[in-house]
Amino acid sequence: YKSPREVELDRRRAAGLPLDLSYADLGAFLDPFYRTYTCADDRGFYVVSCSIKTHQRRALRALGLHDLADLLFGFDYFISYAHADGRRYAAELSRRLEALGFSVFLDERVYVAGDDLHSATRRRIRMSKKLVVVVRDHALASEWVGKEVEVALARGRVPIAIDINDTLARAPADNPLRQALRDKIFIAETLDDPDGEPGDEVIMKLARSFEATRQQTLRVRALASASIVFATVALLALWQYREARTNAIEFYTLCVQTRSQVTAGIAKLQNLGRQSEFGRLVAGIAEKVAALPDPKSLECGEDPR
Repeated sequence: YKSPREVELDRRRAAGLPLDLSYADLGAFLDPFYRTYTCADDRGFYVVSCSIKTHQRRALRALGLHDLADLLFGFDYFISYAHADGRRYAAELSRRLEALGFSVFLDERVYVAGDDLHSATRRRIRMSKKLVVVVRDHALASEWVGKEVEVALARGRVPIAIDINDTLARAPADNPLRQALRDKIFIAETLDDPDGEPGDEVIMKLARSFEATRQQTLRVRALASASIVFATVALLALWQYREARTNAIEFYTLCVQTRSQVTAGIAKLQNLGRQSEFGRLVAGIAEKVAALPDPKSLECGEDPR
């Protein structure tokens, strides 16, 4: 990991730019999670947030920057439920998942008839890896639970339904929520108090489903990495083939030229031997040359072109 400051220094070195940033200018490139800030009353405070899963989010929330935390990091789970069914189950579900290290969004906003799904809620659904639907009686008839499921499906997210006391299983076949969740993942939960605490098995199944998604993501990334490696190897092989072909053409051309020039030189020496005393002297040299292998026997191979 490199801080923005280190990235800027590397950029300047690569571009041959002077390393002459002032302290004030350099401050703009400091790591936002590892620096000093100034309060409204001019007191300073130091933020140190290690690179661990939830530390940066918690740091932003501690500073009151909830929306920025959501925008930067998104959520692992978005819990969809009908407020009319009660809030205890959903709140406890959120608390226990967070205790396992997951980031969870629990929408506390109350919608009334005629309201549209809030844009911030839509954004948080799109930024969540999983949508968990707590299915109870009022959820079956909730327009907004249905809209949250629609947004998740449009984003390519597979909702996970927690079916409290077989509410979803007993719903009419034409119920919109049942149709939307048809063939999707569901977890059965039986409770004496429908708004009680979620069972351990539900929590573990949710955690395993997230881990399965994470493993699938890793597999996809591994395949993508392998594809890049194979493509690189193929490009390297193509480059080596072209280099070898270029060298072969150069060798063949030189070989043909050498054979032709040696043959022509021998012919000239032989002609001189027939015309003068000097030529006869040269003819002796020609005889020595003639003792060499016939250049016509030099094999240059086939023209690689």
